[in-house]
Order: sequence, then structure tokens, then C-alpha cells
Amino acid sequence: LTPHGDGPTHEQWLSVPPSPPQPFHRQLADTMLSGEPMDVTPQGSKRNIAVMQAATTSAAQGGRPVPLPTSCVPTP
Repeated sequence: LTPHGDGPTHEQWLSVPPSPPQPFHRQLADTMLSGEPMDVTPQGSKRNIAVMQAATTSAAQGGRPVPLPTSCVPTP
């Protein structure tokens, strides 16, 4: 809805194209065929994986804080 001052509002429905099924795997196949780099690199995923591993370890140890490897901590 878009208000127009104190007057009426305007409502417009927009169609959104459907998401492609398995976009990661589609991009992986495209990358293998074309040689273009992927949007998500292994290096970019390293910190996310470390956080998930630390969360799993922490949960298994009753919520004890688990530090991330120094290679995954961003430098200021």
C-alpha cells in the first residue's frame, strides 16, 4: 500500500518470479561448465561452518562458550 498524503491509498499486486529449484546446485553446475567463480566460495563459508561447529560443541557441553579458531575471527 502506498499512502498519498491524507487521501486514498494505492494497492498494487506484483508478481514475483519463482525461485529456481536448488539454486546452489544450479550455480555449481554452471560454474563447472563455464569456469566462472561461484557467488559463495569455500573461503567465505569457512567462518559460517566454524560457528555451526562451535554451536554444536557448546550445546553438547551444556552451553559452555566455545572459541572460534583464530583463522575464522575477522581482524579489525
